[in-house]
Amino acid sequence: MDERLAERRIALATLFGFAPFIIFSLVTLLSLSLGLWLAFATAFVITIRDFVETPRLRVLDGANLLIFGGLALVGGFLEPNLRLLTARLAVESALFGLGLFSIARSRPLSLAYHRTGGRRQFSGVWRSHLLLTAAWALAMLMMGVADAVTLSDPNISIPGDFAFGLAALGGVIVFTLRFPQRTTGHGQATSRDEVRAI
Repeated sequence: MDERLAERRIALATLFGFAPFIIFSLVTLLSLSLGLWLAFATAFVITIRDFVETPRLRVLDGANLLIFGGLALVGGFLEPNLRLLTARLAVESALFGLGLFSIARSRPLSLAYHRTGGRRQFSGVWRSHLLLTAAWALAMLMMGVADAVTLSDPNISIPGDFAFGLAALGGVIVFTLRFPQRTTGHGQATSRDEVRAI
């Protein structure tokens, strides 16, 4: 039961790590500038809070700071006419690339949020985080492709693009919340997987 609760916390912590992107995706339906600054503020609060608890910067937290902070500054001061779809595509491309790179390095992004007892072992942990990070990368890819197609074809409606993006985002959030059900299915097996900090 304790393991199940710990895994639920992992799922929520992973969602917390992607919170700047979730906020950005939702708020840009109203305003690009507001979405960028709120995402940056969220990334800043998350990074500071976690850094105070454990003096270690997670890759995703640092990337969120750079991506949203950089775009907020560009849109606010250097390029006031920054297009909505261009900004969204830049964010999605950067996070997709980061997710893919973390998988290639065998250090999936979500693994950094696995804090159940430090070096505690249980079955399938690495595979589960690999799958979780791959799901987020796939969602970024789907949203990015939709934005790129909409950007290149004026006949495609932006509301339709946003609806597709929200469906992809909703799907990966549900997938993340089901993390405990996926890992506990392997709970009886002997494991050699070790949680590694990023």
